[in-house]
Amino acid sequence: MIVAWIASALAAPPEGVDPDDVFHWEAGSRALLDGPPGCWELSGQLDLTLSGYVPASRWTRPERRDHKMHGTFSGRIDGGTWTSFTYELDDGEDDMTVPLFPMTGRISPDVVKRLDEPSESTLQISSDGNGEEEAVNTLRRTLDAIDPETETAYAEWSDGKGAVRLLQDIPFEGSGRDTVVVETLFPNGGPATSLDVTFPRRVKVGDALLKVTVFDGQMHLRGQQVGDLVMPALESLSVGMGALGLTGAWEQKLTYQKAQRCAASAAPAPASAPETPPPPAPEHTDPG
Repeated sequence: MIVAWIASALAAPPEGVDPDDVFHWEAGSRALLDGPPGCWELSGQLDLTLSGYVPASRWTRPERRDHKMHGTFSGRIDGGTWTSFTYELDDGEDDMTVPLFPMTGRISPDVVKRLDEPSESTLQISSDGNGEEEAVNTLRRTLDAIDPETETAYAEWSDGKGAVRLLQDIPFEGSGRDTVVVETLFPNGGPATSLDVTFPRRVKVGDALLKVTVFDGQMHLRGQQVGDLVMPALESLSVGMGALGLTGAWEQKLTYQKAQRCAASAAPAPASAPETPPPPAPEHTDPG
């Protein structure tokens, strides 16, 4: 991969903050994705929405049907890798297992367990079928799958946001037309507390046998600074997909509510992560 780095400073940052050091900010963005250093027990609230679009017929209008699920999650992350992650869902009368992965840190599909596992399910979490899959970061794996020939990154100081903005433009499938945009904010030039990913409005992926339309893809990550640490506070993911005349959408939100060091750690634990207002959920529309 060829990486082009561009640095610019549109206004005067605080003393000691250098927006031109793009490699420093890129490393800080990765640190936010990795999660807090050391071993932590994390838990919180889980909200999921599965949406299906029913096309119009001669007698009916197009319709969107949402299935909302709520629950809780808990897990242990050690050195940026999840060693356990469990969740429970209230999915009403339906029995289904949903493919759930946190964005923070690296995780293997084999680690994710649903405690109230239904006897029958319509969706399954799967690995590569060759034993335990390597733990990876969900966002990083998504971006690596794009396999761009060139990635452009630049940083600037934003007076309006009071932060350094790191912007990364990643061409989709090596094309200069459609890009994935990653924006990371560093308030006052300190640790990153915000990361937003916007995928192209509408792209087609797959081979000649099966073309899938992916639309309105977004990822959001929010952290809460506690002392010298940044603890995860909120994650949200949303994406729409269409194939073979069927269209659906997936929205996932994890709100971190409690964080404490693992029992073997002697360092004091920060206060529980406060509730953080979620980023606006994108309105998915039938791409037709």
